[in-house]
Amino acid sequence: MSRPRRISLLFLAALLAACTRVPDYAAFVSLPTDGWDKAVPAVFTVDTLPPGRYALRVAVRSSEAHSYPYRELALLLHQEWGTDSLSRDTLIRLTLFDRKGDPAGRGLSLHEHEAAAGYVALSDSAAGRIVVAHHMRDLSKVQGIAALGLVLTREE
Repeated sequence: MSRPRRISLLFLAALLAACTRVPDYAAFVSLPTDGWDKAVPAVFTVDTLPPGRYALRVAVRSSEAHSYPYRELALLLHQEWGTDSLSRDTLIRLTLFDRKGDPAGRGLSLHEHEAAAGYVALSDSAAGRIVVAHHMRDLSKVQGIAALGLVLTREE
């Protein structure tokens, strides 16, 4: 490879690395292999975040080892933020499989699916507690969901 081409590739790699936004908060919770019970939500405790507007995303890792019986997964997300006394509920629908039954997410045997869950604006530094439960009416336990994640990224 020629020297100018190597320099161009290095520059491109540095540019891409600089554009990658690092989340202010990211965590995953493993779910029981025998099924995720509706009565046992996943709880995320967010350490104090500085004031600002944050994009909130939910991620689900589905497993081929345990089949999930539906195309979509409904999640109920409850947020509580300390200093603003902010409390909010959000219903999120994730498409896990396309119409042919193929996984819609990224990955081979463990598929990751993401969905936007809105924004939270904090006027003061605040810690948060976010509770996520599945909201599938026909099921008390959901099979095939290996982990649940939460990502908060500050908007510029």
